Amino acid sequence: AEDTANKQNSLAIDGTGAKYTTVDTVSAALALKIDKTNLFNSYVAQNPPTSFTTSSYDSFPLLIKTISNKTLIFYRVGNAHVNNGAVIVMKSSNNGGGNFSNASTIISESGVDCRNVSGGVTPTGRIVLFFLKYNASTNLSISQGYIYSDDEGLTFSTYQTIPSNSHTFFSPYGKLVNIGEGKIMQGWYGETNTSSYTSYVIISTDNG
Repeated sequence: AEDTANKQNSLAIDGTGAKYTTVDTVSAALALKIDKTNLFNSYVAQNPPTSFTTSSYDSFPLLIKTISNKTLIFYRVGNAHVNNGAVIVMKSSNNGGGNFSNASTIISESGVDCRNVSGGVTPTGRIVLFFLKYNASTNLSISQGYIYSDDEGLTFSTYQTIPSNSHTFFSPYGKLVNIGEGKIMQGWYGETNTSSYTSYVIISTDNG
């Protein structure tokens, strides 16, 4: 049977104890939900999301915002989760991700799986990108290192390696961290033949 006690059109707290909604209350809530759903669907129809290609294995993205408020995304493009010939590309957006440019390749090397892009932006606006060069045929890391850009990704420096501490597999990981006093820090990890992992950080005092 329908409960007729304390029927109200508002569910706002007023100290009267348990409330029981009327048909009008439920109808108003449903109408509001329908209105918001229609509003969302209308927005999506007028502003379709950016579609990235699905003809390749696109993965491991790094999203950053430059000092001039441009949004950049870096990610790996390959034929599979692991394969030699994979490259790292960049797309840019001037409207906060509303739409992105076409992808441009910024890191590639014949016969190498370039992957696991990491890094970020320093306080001066320099973009520093760390990545791994991996041999998918031998399942061994080749080297890890970084490149940097002082013009928001238009051009990049030459590749510089960082130590791997004799690990058989190693890789940079995560975002670049500004730790103050002009210092920046990047994390990486390494695996030994016994399948044990060690985490490290490297610190730069000269902006990378």
